[in-house]
Amino acid sequence: MKQLISLLLISLISYTSTLAQDSKVYDIEETATNFLQKKYILAAVHPYYNYSTSYAYINRMRYENTFGEPLDDIKGTWRNFVPEVTMMSNPMENLDAFEYDIRSAMMMGIDGFKFEYRVYSAKAYKKNFAKVLSSYISVAEQKNIDFKFSIEVIMTRPLKYSSDNLFSDIKKDLNHLFQETKFSKKWMRTGNDKIIVFTKDPHHGIDEGINKKFLKEVRNNPAIIGQLGDKFDQLKEDLFAPVAFVYQISNIDNKISTPLILEHFAAVTTSRNTVRRKKNVQQLRALCKKHNREYIPTVFLEQQHTQLFSVEENKRLTENSEFAKSIPNKDTQFKASNHKQTSTFRRLMEDNITDDVHLINLSSWNLFDEGSHFAPEIHHSYGLGVLLNFYKNKWVGKTEQIDEEMIMTSYKNVLPGELNSNDNIKVNLLNRFYKKEALDSLEVLTLLKEEGSLYFNGKFIQNVPKGLHTTYVPLKQGNVEVQVKREGIQSLSFKSPKSVTGMNDRVDFTTYMLSNLDEKYSMMNHNLILNAEMSKMQNRFLLSQSKQELWKAAARERFSSDLEAIYEYGAIPEKFKTIKEKNYKKYKSSIKSLLDNFQYSVWLELEEKAKNNKGIEKLLMEEDETLKGYNMLDVLDFK
Repeated sequence: MKQLISLLLISLISYTSTLAQDSKVYDIEETATNFLQKKYILAAVHPYYNYSTSYAYINRMRYENTFGEPLDDIKGTWRNFVPEVTMMSNPMENLDAFEYDIRSAMMMGIDGFKFEYRVYSAKAYKKNFAKVLSSYISVAEQKNIDFKFSIEVIMTRPLKYSSDNLFSDIKKDLNHLFQETKFSKKWMRTGNDKIIVFTKDPHHGIDEGINKKFLKEVRNNPAIIGQLGDKFDQLKEDLFAPVAFVYQISNIDNKISTPLILEHFAAVTTSRNTVRRKKNVQQLRALCKKHNREYIPTVFLEQQHTQLFSVEENKRLTENSEFAKSIPNKDTQFKASNHKQTSTFRRLMEDNITDDVHLINLSSWNLFDEGSHFAPEIHHSYGLGVLLNFYKNKWVGKTEQIDEEMIMTSYKNVLPGELNSNDNIKVNLLNRFYKKEALDSLEVLTLLKEEGSLYFNGKFIQNVPKGLHTTYVPLKQGNVEVQVKREGIQSLSFKSPKSVTGMNDRVDFTTYMLSNLDEKYSMMNHNLILNAEMSKMQNRFLLSQSKQELWKAAARERFSSDLEAIYEYGAIPEKFKTIKEKNYKKYKSSIKSLLDNFQYSVWLELEEKAKNNKGIEKLLMEEDETLKGYNMLDVLDFK
């Protein structure tokens, strides 16, 4: 009898233990099975590249400090981007700026923002981050905007910052963010209501993960991954809200670590530097499906960072450091990959549609320093949003996939044989995707509802089918004009505002992706700003509706003239600034005609104050110099 009771007790204990284990596995699997109830495109966001008065790094966005920066002032970084919003308006009131960002992203086909958050950072950074994120979410709630939010916890750390301190800070910071946002339903959540939190460099959660030989250690001792998983499991228990962590796998061809990772995490994603290994990505997709885990793909346009390195030693130049100041521009370089215009982006989107994924991780909304942004900028304009929406329609199964017909041209302003021929900053071209010769072509992408005949600079090229089609023509100096004719009659036409001039002293290697729909969508985007501005001006100056329309027309004319000038003279700062100032004087004259003298003096004072707003002077991110640079690891991985 005693033996029977003992056997029953052992069986009961074994059953209870198994049930507990199954419960834990079931919880993860349930999250994966119902990971999302609809399909989303989520874009990575820099918290300080909005255009607000209080929380923007404005000096890193304006022409004078980017593409127009004096060559002698370039010390460690070369920013050739100019966000379009900086030409449309002065910095906006905080909530207006955040609403603009959200609605502009939605126009481009994006359903949510993923804010990058560095755990190892200063208190000022964390305080501002919490304010920015909670304000974005608050705007979406108050305006009833169907938009979601997530964060990517960047776990990069120096050895002196212990693993226990890292997880303690993650717990404290996440709980604070959840409370600050009042556990909003605007957080992107799984089908069973868990808040989705992405991770970057999650292997830094254990001391072995900081070691460069980490993967070798995992092969010798696979239990290391279990230790890391246990830390995340404990973290989930300590959080005030249920969370599903997404693990960023840095080595997708590791056959030992990946299955172990999938035991602890409901979903995995990859960095953009790993997706070039198509075969390994396919194996990862299959492995996730086998383990009933969600694979979240990363999609991007280009890879070109603003970070400079020394040519001789390939040493990273910390911005404004003595070392950076000591090296002439001709002995510096930045790193870029050749993606043959939109080819890589299109291939990645097609792969994800074929695999019918639930969530697409767009590598950048406004991470301008990485060169893969979708936020409208003088190089990357609104055609990218039209293209993204085309793929989105296809992905979600819409019958009509093409909303509007489009011609988009993509090319670098670098003529064949010109690369690194000037006596200035060099381009270290990494041919991971296409050969260098792909630079010597210009891509013409068409989205057509009916077939047509394609003409380039007046010359017949070929007949193009309905749907999406790309054609490549030799890249030559001169204008870029495209027409689509049907039965000999022009149906669609586009003359690019940016002619091919070739390189000068200002290295301009970012691909120009411009379309016939840019003007239309640019006006729609500008109206988001002008409507908010007119509401305030009407309250301040009691403007009639007709005067408001005249004011908006003057603002549009100024912006349009500045945009035209930057495409023609942006590489000649003094020339462009002269034209820009002339346009500004004309704009002020127009406003003066709408106001009395006293009102105009008040407006002028407000205008000058807004123009001189420099926003956040420093990012105040690092506790010390150990991790100097916002996306340092992206740069280092980009070798």
